[in-house]
Amino acid sequence: MALSDKQRAFCEHYAACLNATEAAKRAGYSAKTARSIGAENLTKPDIQKYIAELTKPKRERRIATIDEALQYLSDTMRNAEELTRERTKAAQLLIEVLSEGSANEADDGIKVVIERKVIDLSKDKQSND
Repeated sequence: MALSDKQRAFCEHYAACLNATEAAKRAGYSAKTARSIGAENLTKPDIQKYIAELTKPKRERRIATIDEALQYLSDTMRNAEELTRERTKAAQLLIEVLSEGSANEADDGIKVVIERKVIDLSKDKQSND
């Protein structure tokens, strides 16, 4: 089913504000029915699909890729200005990830599976070791 102009506008406003009631109002729905229409619209598969398309680029920019995370660890490990403790943590995490993780070739590239909790490297930056 194709989206109406109003539904398309709802999706675009929702992708910007993430508030269904506000998006419905901005799309031209009545203020009285905006809440129920907004909630109803979010249950429709075509609307969900269009919202996902609109928000995918935002998600991709916000969430680091495996390559970015590994690059960050590598940069931290090699940075002489970084605390020795932090450089050592980065090196240890890289070793664990590269030895405990698994990489499998897939049709669309390489799939990397890492079974490791993410650790905030910014903690405990007090003094050089």
